[in-house]
Amino acid sequence: MVNKQKNNLICVYIDHWEDYESIGDKAMLLNAMRRLEIYLGPCTFVTPHSQKKARNFLYPNMVPVSPPQNELLATASRLRSIYSRAARMFPSFFLANKLRSTRFLNWAQKIVDLKLFLYSIGLRFVFNRSFQDSLEQIRKCDVLFTVGDCSLNDYWLEGVILKTWLIKTVRPYIPICVLSSQGIGPLRTTWARRRLIKALRKLDILSFRDYSYSKALVEAEGISGVPYKIVGDEAFSFPSCDPETTWNFLQGLGIEKGEPFIAVNFRNTDFTQSTTFLLEKIAGLLDQVITTTHKSIVFVCMSKGNDYGRDHEAGLSLKSIMKQSDHFHVLAPLDDIELVKGIIGQAVYTIGISYHLHVFSLSQGHPTIALYTGEYYKTKLDGLIAYYGKPSRSINFSETGIEQTLEYISDLENQYTDACANIRDVNERIFEENDWTITMVKQLLIQNGRLPGNG
Repeated sequence: MVNKQKNNLICVYIDHWEDYESIGDKAMLLNAMRRLEIYLGPCTFVTPHSQKKARNFLYPNMVPVSPPQNELLATASRLRSIYSRAARMFPSFFLANKLRSTRFLNWAQKIVDLKLFLYSIGLRFVFNRSFQDSLEQIRKCDVLFTVGDCSLNDYWLEGVILKTWLIKTVRPYIPICVLSSQGIGPLRTTWARRRLIKALRKLDILSFRDYSYSKALVEAEGISGVPYKIVGDEAFSFPSCDPETTWNFLQGLGIEKGEPFIAVNFRNTDFTQSTTFLLEKIAGLLDQVITTTHKSIVFVCMSKGNDYGRDHEAGLSLKSIMKQSDHFHVLAPLDDIELVKGIIGQAVYTIGISYHLHVFSLSQGHPTIALYTGEYYKTKLDGLIAYYGKPSRSINFSETGIEQTLEYISDLENQYTDACANIRDVNERIFEENDWTITMVKQLLIQNGRLPGNG
């Protein structure tokens, strides 16, 4: 164990996937930082931050470092390039097109691990300056705090390799290692499950953000000696702006103050397939929702990045084919997360695919109709809706007809008052556990002598 230099600030390596274009992912990161400082006092956050993704997302208490996983990815890329060249030269001996990217990452891990050993005995030249800087910053940290996400699944097995390698690599240097508010799965790939569980056993604290799936998966594989608990999503308690500011903004769209409206989101991908084939069906559903409920709809962009299917583009496409387009308002992408959450909080309920659209609605006491099209989103949305039960629902919209979906929306409308009361009760229980992970971190820091005890 590396001895930490004593100073007044707790140093946290706050791991995340640099999803700066996603409202939900930014909210998770910023809210984790906010809550950590509430419990631990002022902190220094060593933050993975690639220059190509820099945007304007650095704060005074953030120390940017090149993500350590980039070394693994770069090594895998070089191996893939070498292999492809060799395959072109000797096609009878190579099957380049049949090798998965996970194979190159596994080879890269062995190479980087060897270089880490050489680095540890003084051969600094084996790594470039940016990776050396990252390692030196990591060695100063008191806590590894991985912000909740849902990248540990069959649809991105590379994410399992990258996350488990990070845990193994930083564990000798950082006294307290935490995965907070994780969404794990679906993960049926045997080697990936085994690798993940092996890494999770190295942790000090683990928490989950879905109702039961992640916890059940971990328990099925067997894990002991690591305290874990189901808590809310990392962004659950992210603050929203005040109602007056929200309604002033909405009035600029043509929504009168106090006018009931529905917040929706749809995107052109569910990360397993393109979902543009559903645009006309979504438009037909929303046309009928406007007609039957007499409510306007506000389309909220939850991301502005290409990786997320260009939400704004999807909203404009819907508007262009809707018959009730005069009552369908498409918001331009907003960087003000508190305003986005405030807008969703003033909606009577939400309909759509974005996970954090529904987190923002439910966390503010309003029900939701969550639409998914593949097992990745099914796992995420089922895990969220299961906290609350009906009339909020998670629906496979690629298989459920418009009429059936309208019946579910009608049920929600008819039971709206009772649904909101139930959601408030559930939220009280979630808020009781929401900061469990961070309170456990504080206890360990007190035990390690990095924070003063209560007495």
